[in-house]
Amino acid sequence: LAKKWNGAAWVGDTVHVLDSTPLADGVYSGTVEPGVAGVALAIGNIVYFAATDSRWYLGKADVAATSKGKIGICVQAAAGAGSATTILLLGKVRADAVFPVLTIGAPVFISAAVAGDITVTAPTGTTNFVVRVVGYGNTADELFFCPDNMYIELA
Repeated sequence: LAKKWNGAAWVGDTVHVLDSTPLADGVYSGTVEPGVAGVALAIGNIVYFAATDSRWYLGKADVAATSKGKIGICVQAAAGAGSATTILLLGKVRADAVFPVLTIGAPVFISAAVAGDITVTAPTGTTNFVVRVVGYGNTADELFFCPDNMYIELA
């Protein structure tokens, strides 16, 4: 429980509860942030925030700059650069067209093979690969997105 500041005093209790029922395809529950896309984005794409232009781009684990900073999951598709989008920062999401089959309770990573994808296998490679847990399978279709701020860079 948390108190909110109303400008004069701390008031009330606030609780954020994720939806407890299994999600339907394309549905999410959690903390989101409105944003601007840097490229076309689909629901379920893993994205990173580019500080240079304050836009969201597809993340990929074989490019350290696109997988080490602030990341999220797109929950509002964007037609292209400059389009409005919504990014899930923490919570649950289901995206059948984009997600692989998840293992319940097992870690999920940023893909090194395809920009914007997640994978159930930790990336491997010889240079500049980033291994970062971004969440865990709630079901075979549903991701609990809770990106770890720690990562391993394979150099």
